Amino acid sequence: MILMCPVSSEDFERCRPVLETMEGWEKTEGITAWDDLPEAAQAIRTEEEALGEVGRVLVRYSGTEPLLRIMVEGEGEDGIRASAERLATAFKRLLGTPGGER
Repeated sequence: MILMCPVSSEDFERCRPVLETMEGWEKTEGITAWDDLPEAAQAIRTEEEALGEVGRVLVRYSGTEPLLRIMVEGEGEDGIRASAERLATAFKRLLGTPGGER
């Protein structure tokens, strides 16, 4: 297994993708009604809609630490912070982590 970014084309040729799955994520394929979306997807979509076309939300598990990373980009620091805090609160509740109720 190569643990660092390949520095030679020979190393790069030996690289193969590794598929990882994350527990707690539900498929959303084929869902057409808001109420049928998993709660996590609803939380993300709510914040994306609030940001409009000038922002974005990225939620992913860290590949190096036992963390869920939440990134919010947009205009206005206060609004971005509030959005990230709402998402953090929602995911703490959904995942049953400290600071959240499950």
